[in-house]
Amino acid sequence: MSKKAVCRAIECGYGTTSIVTNETIDGFVIRTFPSVPVSVNHNMQNLSGDILSARKTVFVPVGDNVYEVGEDVQASADPRSTRVLNTEGYIDSERYRALFKGALKMIPDDEIDLMVCGLPVSVMPRKEELQKMVIGSHDLGDGRTVVIKDAWVIAQPLGGLLAYAREGGQSRYNEMRQENLLVCDVGYLTFDWLLTKGLMANENRSGDYEGGMSKVLQKVADAAYKVFSADDRFKRIKEINVELLDQAFITGNLRLFGHKMDFPIHKGDDKTPAFDFTDAINSVADDAITALVNRVGDAQDLDRIIVVGGPAKLYVNAIQKAFPNHNIEVLKDSLRANVIGFQEGGIQRMRALAKRAAMK
Repeated sequence: MSKKAVCRAIECGYGTTSIVTNETIDGFVIRTFPSVPVSVNHNMQNLSGDILSARKTVFVPVGDNVYEVGEDVQASADPRSTRVLNTEGYIDSERYRALFKGALKMIPDDEIDLMVCGLPVSVMPRKEELQKMVIGSHDLGDGRTVVIKDAWVIAQPLGGLLAYAREGGQSRYNEMRQENLLVCDVGYLTFDWLLTKGLMANENRSGDYEGGMSKVLQKVADAAYKVFSADDRFKRIKEINVELLDQAFITGNLRLFGHKMDFPIHKGDDKTPAFDFTDAINSVADDAITALVNRVGDAQDLDRIIVVGGPAKLYVNAIQKAFPNHNIEVLKDSLRANVIGFQEGGIQRMRALAKRAAMK
């Protein structure tokens, strides 16, 4: 009996990294963690001696260093640390390799037939470099080695489009094959968009803009600093920690100096000042959508506009305002949409290749 081929998918994003670790009858098993690899002293990996609850992280060797990555990595990170990837050195850095190897270590398989990875639209010319890095044997430490036989690298927004097709089933896929589609991928560093005919990209009308969540956080941090530094009770503050703001977007509460405040609008009380950061948020989204419209046009030839990415909901109003005649569709699991699409596309690719080989 032949062994079932294994396909897995990894997305090392600017803000988060997601990995499909397994498939079940209920769907894909996915882990998502901050794109914050922490260089550690190998002798200090378990200071709690298992008395405290173990962190949900893994350790991997990269060069002469050992890195910790995973869902609970912030427990050992410098509170001032931020995401480390950037457009220029996206796949070159040791820290990118740490994120990739950490994600790989979370997969139980030691042999992978096809690994699907994604790149931002502007970095796609380097897909062959990433493919070369991915294929081969990877030392993950602790005596474990994983072998990847083949790799497929696609644009990150295409993963979102494939996830959208999967979400709607075969009937939606059949409809999409002849349609003009726009998928907007709101990431941590960039706002990417991909315009396609079916699944064939139109490179002239696709692109990206450095107006993702990191710029939103910086704008809000600047606005927050003005509010809090002007209040005598907080005048000693030097800067606002963007990681605290990042958590505030997730929870709806800003926790600062032991105070819990509604976010992004807070009425103020006897211990905290009032604030409204919606203008700061909207200004970044508006700039990103202006760049999109300049490249895409008025969208009268587009059949569908789809939005993916963790911060998708922060940009939907600006997209709807730019394209008022369209129904803007946001994927249910927008944060993990790309990696879901990578996995789905990889499975379909392997099936097609196997069918083609059987016909020879």
